[in-house]
Amino acid sequence: MTAKLTGRVVTGLGQGAQLTQLEWARAQFVDKLGIDPFPGTLNVMVDASDASAWEQWKTAPGVEIVPPNADWCNARAYPIRVAGRVNGAIILPEVNGYASTQIEIIANVSLRETLQLNDGDALALELAMDENANARENTDARVNAQAYLRAHNVMTLATHGPEGVWAAAVFYVHENFDLYFLSSPSTRHSLNLAANPRVAVTIQADYDDWRAIKGIQLEGNVTRLEGLEQARAILLYGKKFSIVGNIARAPAEIARAFSRVAWYRVTPTRVYFVDNSQAFGHRDEIALGT
Repeated sequence: MTAKLTGRVVTGLGQGAQLTQLEWARAQFVDKLGIDPFPGTLNVMVDASDASAWEQWKTAPGVEIVPPNADWCNARAYPIRVAGRVNGAIILPEVNGYASTQIEIIANVSLRETLQLNDGDALALELAMDENANARENTDARVNAQAYLRAHNVMTLATHGPEGVWAAAVFYVHENFDLYFLSSPSTRHSLNLAANPRVAVTIQADYDDWRAIKGIQLEGNVTRLEGLEQARAILLYGKKFSIVGNIARAPAEIARAFSRVAWYRVTPTRVYFVDNSQAFGHRDEIALGT
């Protein structure tokens, strides 16, 4: 989930400096957000045109900042990108009467000095919770998903073409989350891909206990490979499947079949790792491009 907000810089009450230097708060900012905060917060009032977007964003759970005792209130943090240049986080105290359009921002640096801000200046904020607030969870899911890809060999490829939807099981090899496979251009799924490169893919074992279910779900686009890209796919495939790596020694029937195949790459646009061992239906989206 992402949102872009615009606000105006204002002068705060000076309480942010005290909060950011409290040992328990600072430790959580570092551990949970990766921010060792500059003393103080930058205060921003959200523009009226973006107030509804901010209200919707506040319904997300955020990152909990929990005090050691009742002398301090709980808070939620929302990682952001400030002015497209500096990583920071909005700190939202959970107190009654807190101004609905007020935002307090922490960062590793003085935002006023780094961005040369004065009261009244407009400031653009980009919020990206999935990529930042859940960084540790996403890292775990990424590691688990990569391990799952290495441990399995067959994916189910769903395509759509002139005759409607179709699914086919194909061997794959992966590089990061790109998936490479080969097929005869005359197969129904290959003909579908020629007409429509959008696909969905699942990778899973055959489980008999719902609590053990794990797997990959993704959507993306397929490209038919030629030249150096095809050579790269063949090299990767040969490392995983020895028959491709030693095609000269393969039976004649297999060698003839390989001479007629086309090579493809699935480039995902969204990837999920399913893990029912955590909870029924638990699914983490993997941040791509990182």
